[in-house]
Amino acid sequence: MSVNHPVKHAFYSFRSVAIIVLIYAMCTSANAQVRPEASIVLLLGFPQGEFRDHVPNLGIGISGMAGIRIPNSPVLIGADL
Repeated sequence: MSVNHPVKHAFYSFRSVAIIVLIYAMCTSANAQVRPEASIVLLLGFPQGEFRDHVPNLGIGISGMAGIRIPNSPVLIGADL
């Protein structure tokens, strides 16, 4: 037995609109940007549970990405290290 609840209906309507807006924003911003992109990220690893008993040290790392967007598309070509 299904009940048509107004809050549930509003949630699904909001979610549908949010998905459409997100897709539109991704496509329009991709067309506007053609310059190279890059990022550097600091990574931290915290041992947990049984693994922590054998490896108590904090894990530290670094990651980077560089790429260029293909004009008039949402695709980025590059490398992630």
